[in-house]
Amino acid sequence: MKNVKMRVVLCLAAVLSGWMVSGQVTLGEGPLLRFREGGKTAFLGQIDPDEHVLGFASVGDQENGVANARQEFCGHYLDLCATYWQLDRCEQAARNGRIVVEAAGRAMSADGYIGGEPYTNRLYRFSLWNQAHAVYGLMRFAQATQDRKALELGCRAADWLLATLGAMSPERLVDRTLVGNVGSQNLTAFYAFMLAESVTGNAKYSDFVRRMLDGLERTKMNLISNPDCLKLQSQKGIEMINAWRGVLSFAQAKGDARCGSSCRKYWDSISATQMRNTGSATNRERFLPGGNVPDILPVEMRPNENCVQCGWIRFTSEVFDMSGDVRCTHEMDRTLYNHILGSVADDGSDFAYYQGNIGRKAFRKNAIYQCCRYRGFAIMAHLPELVIADDGRQVTPLVYAPLSYRSSDGRFEMKVDTEYPRNGIVDFRTSAKSARTVRLPVPGWCREWSLSVDGHSVSAPAENGFLKIGIPASGEMAIRLELKMEFVRKACDIDGRRYAEYLYGPLVLVRDTGFGGCLGEELPEDIRFERQPDGGKAFAMFAGKDGSGRTHTLVDYAHACRRSPDSDEFEVFIPQRRK
Repeated sequence: MKNVKMRVVLCLAAVLSGWMVSGQVTLGEGPLLRFREGGKTAFLGQIDPDEHVLGFASVGDQENGVANARQEFCGHYLDLCATYWQLDRCEQAARNGRIVVEAAGRAMSADGYIGGEPYTNRLYRFSLWNQAHAVYGLMRFAQATQDRKALELGCRAADWLLATLGAMSPERLVDRTLVGNVGSQNLTAFYAFMLAESVTGNAKYSDFVRRMLDGLERTKMNLISNPDCLKLQSQKGIEMINAWRGVLSFAQAKGDARCGSSCRKYWDSISATQMRNTGSATNRERFLPGGNVPDILPVEMRPNENCVQCGWIRFTSEVFDMSGDVRCTHEMDRTLYNHILGSVADDGSDFAYYQGNIGRKAFRKNAIYQCCRYRGFAIMAHLPELVIADDGRQVTPLVYAPLSYRSSDGRFEMKVDTEYPRNGIVDFRTSAKSARTVRLPVPGWCREWSLSVDGHSVSAPAENGFLKIGIPASGEMAIRLELKMEFVRKACDIDGRRYAEYLYGPLVLVRDTGFGGCLGEELPEDIRFERQPDGGKAFAMFAGKDGSGRTHTLVDYAHACRRSPDSDEFEVFIPQRRK
């Protein structure tokens, strides 16, 4: 440890952990806070750290035919412990994390291996994937808590991974006959290495990433010259998003414009061809041609893996940090308020593994594999780092939600009051000691809006998708943004049959059989829907009568099937009866 320099970042600006924020965010009363607190309560109360003590100690287990991936979950666990300490100063999370760090020390071999496979299998199955997640978890815990043991173990594990992958040619690194998930699994090491460099300051990790990115240009995993989610060798969702998060971290840390441009193009390709109306993507965990074309997707097809959507939000927030592209806020808005909140258990304790767009709604993983649960916990835990961007001059809410924000220098504060997405009214109150510009993104669904400052209406045309308000260097200012939310019906054809999707602002509206009707029942194309009181049980509810006087109800996707989840069913695309 004498030759290791620890550079712990104590503010919220941390590589791969919500780096655009440079202040403190406190979520206000609302669904994001409720689910974040529910997840934290479940994480601390339902998950015994001894599970992960045993996880690090396990070697080559097979559970119900699933190869051992416990070390991956140990890494996720340590990241969550680090986050709850870093953002909430949660002593229990820090204590639990140290228990697991000590277990990692006992389980780690002398050469730094902790990937969970016997010696003869260290290059196969989940071994290197597990090792990368263990590195990430140990380094995150060291970064957040300044724990010396975690740093020592993280360095040893990272160096084993560096030596092992460094001995491979780029072709071997992504050999689809030897490496899982069509050759993409090993690329997760990129973001673990970039975190290791941010903590230790040792450039050997980014040197490896640079060398491998150059070498991969000779393969069909030529990320930099071929940044298209459908044209690369692997279309595996979360594995490829992990890889690109590592590339983006490398681009940011090293000022590599070419890598940064490729990351943005890859993001563009997913946004344009894969993201569905519910803010979700993948079938059988993979991107596919026509991925966002309207289709009927029962859960048996394994669509919309929760891991992918959680990774998408993290990747999108990081792309925004690099590019400032307002479309990133559109994607975060859609994915968070539809897929993520539509896939979390009522108490925040679990997440769906896959989520169809017809049939029973999933709110629990229903499998031994914990990845979607832990990544769901993580996206909620990291929310305070993901909802505000502040570069010292401009403050931008990436998601509209009730919160309070205080800049790291203490010279700017902002309170946000809103019931969004229940309605489009968002109130801001700022207090500044130095001049700032507040940039308010106009959501992609919004065609009309109004803006007032201190009670006076102002004309503020959107500039690159943002409304900009100058905040003077002293005093307080009250800002109100009113986004006009409209009910929209979009017709489409699926397998030769006429369907429609229904939208209200950012929300997808669905049929929920708990409110009447049955799946597959046709609605008249000209049925008129009106907003209904929902008693606080939904973001939005609409009802309309057909020609026979029958009432049909639509509810927002996030709240569908929550009345009786064991029996209620829903559908996103509703069959239509022509006039």
